[in-house]
Amino acid sequence: MTTQTMQEVIENYGEWAHAGEPEQTAAEWEGYGFTPAEAAAWLDARCWDPRSAQDLDAEGMTPAMAAIKVGEDAGSGGYVDTIGYKVANDDLGARLAVHLAKEAE
Repeated sequence: MTTQTMQEVIENYGEWAHAGEPEQTAAEWEGYGFTPAEAAAWLDARCWDPRSAQDLDAEGMTPAMAAIKVGEDAGSGGYVDTIGYKVANDDLGARLAVHLAKEAE
């Protein structure tokens, strides 16, 4: 089994994960200390921002918890998506995200 580089992982998720700059985005994930496998787990949860992933991790949230879908009333923005996406999009704070994830378990 071949191990993918961070840039390959980022590119696999497409434009939403790197905004057209996969090399820079890969460097950001690496700069926050994530391995390609860890970044993939957060991206699976739709958390496209490494800073947000780090904030969630620091609060004790796992990528699996970040993958929980929450409703329009969770945070701002008025849309349904994963906790990870809403935090990455600055529509939900990390501490509230953890509370919502624990409620959903």
